[in-house]
Amino acid sequence: MEKGLYVKNGKGGLPYEDVALDFSNPETVKWYQEKLGKLIQMGVGAIKVDFGEAAPLDGLYASGKSGLYEHNLYPLRYNKAVADITREIHNENII
Repeated sequence: MEKGLYVKNGKGGLPYEDVALDFSNPETVKWYQEKLGKLIQMGVGAIKVDFGEAAPLDGLYASGKSGLYEHNLYPLRYNKAVADITREIHNENII
């Protein structure tokens, strides 16, 4: 929250309900991968990716694209972030 790595609401502020990480922002991907990397190095074998279908349609994304555009890319960006860090540590794409 402090780093602003979330999808902003339609007015550019903090969403009222669920807050989604903004995977269109490379800084978000880096931050999230650092967190996951620590878990994987501790022995976690796989990360279950979920919640991609709830990316806000009216959200403001770092990419500058509309929420409708990013909503469809969200699960792909999210899965790629997890797969990439898993491959970097274990040379596998298991998620």
